[in-house]
This record gives sequence, C-alpha cells and structure tokens, in this order.
Amino acid sequence: MMKKFFLFTFLLLEAFFASSYLSARNEAAWTINQVIDRRVEILSNLRQAKYYIEQKDYVSAKSKLDRVLQLDSSNEEAKELLSQCNARIAEAQRAEKNAYDVACRNGSVKALQDFI
Repeated sequence: MMKKFFLFTFLLLEAFFASSYLSARNEAAWTINQVIDRRVEILSNLRQAKYYIEQKDYVSAKSKLDRVLQLDSSNEEAKELLSQCNARIAEAQRAEKNAYDVACRNGSVKALQDFI
C-alpha cells in the first residue's frame, strides 16, 4: 500500500514538473517570437521611412519614425532621420508662409490663386 502511495506521489510530482517545464518553455518561445516581431516591425518602419524620405514625403516618414521610437526609444538611426524630417518639414512650412506673404503683398486674386 505504501509503495502505491509513493509511486502515485512520484507520478504526480513528475507530471507537475513536466507541465511546469513545458509552460516555461512555451512562455520563452512566445517571448522570443515577440522580440522577433518587434524587431521586424522596427526594420519595416525604418525601411518605409527611408522610402518616404526619398520621395520627399517627410510627414509620412515622420509617422513611421515615431513608431520606431515607440518600439525602441534608443534607436539612433530613427532619431537622426526624424531630426532631418523635422528640419525639412519646418523648412517647407517657412517656404509656404513666405509664398503666402508674397501673394498677399501682391494683393491680386491671381497672386493668391497662384499660391494655392
């Protein structure tokens, strides 16, 4: 009777530790997959941002770079590209404002239409 009790207890413990091991192993695999998915998303957003920069679509590039920095706030490449985008966006806004000011100074409807 005592042998059966010890055998039963041993089997229960073995099942418990086996399930704990498998659970830890599955959790580790899940964590690895999360890290890989995150890295793929970072690289994808960086690639898209570079494409937008080549197309001079700095607003779209900025959006992609913001996402990269949400995922990895220490990404130096994204920080540098974002700085360039912000400078180009500010430059475009200044140029637009200057063109508007010139159109307003000319005072004609045609000048304003040309601006638009």
